[in-house]
Amino acid sequence: MSNFIDFEEQSKKIKMIAFDLDGVVTEGLVGYGEMGIPLFKQYNVKDLEAVNELKKFFTIVVVSADNSINYHLCRAKNIPFFHNSRSKKEALSKAMMRYGVTPEEVVYIGHSFSDIENCKMIPFSLCPSDAVGELRPFCHVLDCFAGYGAVPEVYELLKSEIIRRQTLDNE
Repeated sequence: MSNFIDFEEQSKKIKMIAFDLDGVVTEGLVGYGEMGIPLFKQYNVKDLEAVNELKKFFTIVVVSADNSINYHLCRAKNIPFFHNSRSKKEALSKAMMRYGVTPEEVVYIGHSFSDIENCKMIPFSLCPSDAVGELRPFCHVLDCFAGYGAVPEVYELLKSEIIRRQTLDNE
């Protein structure tokens, strides 16, 4: 892992976790039909289960440039979806405004060139180990590859804060 972040201290501030599905929860592969229309994507069930666990303690949002398949998955899984085909930064800014959070209160997980601006804006930015090289200087690099457990790894990174919040809820 690179770009050390003091997770224990930073995680106390976190209110929102934002990510794109493509290249985080998927391998970034899309099945296209003859007419060039996306037909399917494969999502990692472990990631979606980790999303459900994280939703108990944090606001979870998806920021995406894809408004077709990803939108429908988010709708089915009750995950707020913020789309902007030209700028993920605009989509993330809209989500942050909607939930009243600052960049210091957000974890962002990206993977590609279109995530660079968001990772520059969010101090607690993460990316899978196979993310594009230009993104890595702005992120803590996770151990996993895209589509192979990024969200569960984030859950583990935030686990001490999750336990702290569980304890506070039980008091």
